[in-house]
Amino acid sequence: MHIITSIGNTISAKEVDIFVNNFLDYGVIDEKIAKLLKGATNDKVLGSLKNEKDELRAKIFKSMLINLV
Repeated sequence: MHIITSIGNTISAKEVDIFVNNFLDYGVIDEKIAKLLKGATNDKVLGSLKNEKDELRAKIFKSMLINLV
């Protein structure tokens, strides 16, 4: 749960990538889950949003992490 609270209200695609790669390295998630997390939070998906995309990305990423527990 500490990871989720450390994310804050916004997160960039690069920061999500770092988190996901760390999760993979520590065996917390597998490749399939990593692809889902990255796919749902990438800039191609959120690209049409200007100012709100990092905030929405944080909400999506946190929600996905909570549901993995």
